Amino acid sequence: MYLKMHPNIIYIDCHDLGDWLGCYDRSYLNTPNLDQLAAEGARFDQYISTAPICMPSRAGIYTGQMPHCVGVHGQFSMQAGAVCMAEWFTRGGYESILVGSAKMHNTPTDLGFQSQVDVPDHSTLASTAVHWIQDQGANRSQPFFVSISFNDVHRPFGNHYEAALPDQLTVPPYLPDCAIVRRDLATLHRAIEGLDAQVGQILNAVKSAGQEENTLIVFTTEHGPAIGRAKHTLYDSGLRCALLIKYPRFVDAGRVYGELLSNLDLLPTLLDLAGVDIPDEHRDRLHGRTFANLLADQEYVERSAVFAEHSWGRRAGLYHHTPSRAVRTKEYKYIRNFTDTPPYIDTDWLARFGPQRQLPQSHFGHPAPEEELYDLSVDPHELNNVAMLPEHKTTCHQLRHQLTGFLNRTNDPILDGPIPHPKGLPDVPLWEKQPDGSFWLRRYREEESGEGWIDD
Repeated sequence: MYLKMHPNIIYIDCHDLGDWLGCYDRSYLNTPNLDQLAAEGARFDQYISTAPICMPSRAGIYTGQMPHCVGVHGQFSMQAGAVCMAEWFTRGGYESILVGSAKMHNTPTDLGFQSQVDVPDHSTLASTAVHWIQDQGANRSQPFFVSISFNDVHRPFGNHYEAALPDQLTVPPYLPDCAIVRRDLATLHRAIEGLDAQVGQILNAVKSAGQEENTLIVFTTEHGPAIGRAKHTLYDSGLRCALLIKYPRFVDAGRVYGELLSNLDLLPTLLDLAGVDIPDEHRDRLHGRTFANLLADQEYVERSAVFAEHSWGRRAGLYHHTPSRAVRTKEYKYIRNFTDTPPYIDTDWLARFGPQRQLPQSHFGHPAPEEELYDLSVDPHELNNVAMLPEHKTTCHQLRHQLTGFLNRTNDPILDGPIPHPKGLPDVPLWEKQPDGSFWLRRYREEESGEGWIDD
């Protein structure tokens, strides 16, 4: 137990944000409230998700176990018997409250929440949370765990953006730099600004309620943004996430941690910080490792690697099975692809191009190699696969062995072949393989998305 008192805990997350905040060396993003949260608390720069889509990643966050270990191979329900974050806090004497939705197929009760605050319109999520904090959270004798999940950065983004921004923003090198992409990123920036404003309301409510000193605030996300070569992929653009933690009584303000962390580590860490015990027999089953000692400046052994997985994805009501697994160290990323289908691209992002898909097709339509290896020290955007180079043979072999060992230890079903859809639904790939081995994007269907541009 690290704290003499059980702090109130406000857990805030957001869909599809990655680490796209100003405080993560993205000065072109206007996120003053979350930047201030980072300044008043701690920021974690190497916080890596276990999956590049929402439900598997959230399953990992909530349980501290790899998604495949709790049956979440895609947009699926968590298997019965999985003990989640809210349940652990409830068992530890907390009142656990869900404001809005948990963004899982499981019911709030399944996830361990004692009560749910209804939010009929997502646009009122922040104000509903503010009302609860000010009206009910201020004078409670029992500590509370409150979960608030935003979807402001989830598509569709719409067509509104600041006119000057497309020419000013930075286009990641893994995307084609063209007018359509720049305008799309500008709408993403607008969505991020809206999120920041809503989180700011909650942070101000905690202060005005006089609860700042006794409240542990967490802000995070579950994977990267819904743009090309990010969400749905095991590249860092799909896995690197923001994590900000503020607790004035324990966490030093302004600290920046560069240690390698998995989002599986958040559950055991929060429970340790709150003095909530996990029985040894269950803690031994967790794949997450507490980093409470790191925050306490006590002896801490950093992770040597984190792992990630992707099996089934879904967009526009269609499921696709493009299984891949990855191991990431501080220096390298190794990816094993179990199909040669190119990584899935968010269909809403593709819809920006309308039926003229030649550019994204030529940019991303390369067959996936069986193995990928990236030297992150010189290639942080993972653009140069060095798996076949002689000078990286030893590293490739070591990481292949490490990943295979982990898949075996955790009984990952991908080792037995393709993972069937739990409802027997078919695999409808976005990419269609041609006789010559190349891949073409599936024919554009107008009903797939409402994200098209009118004037292009």
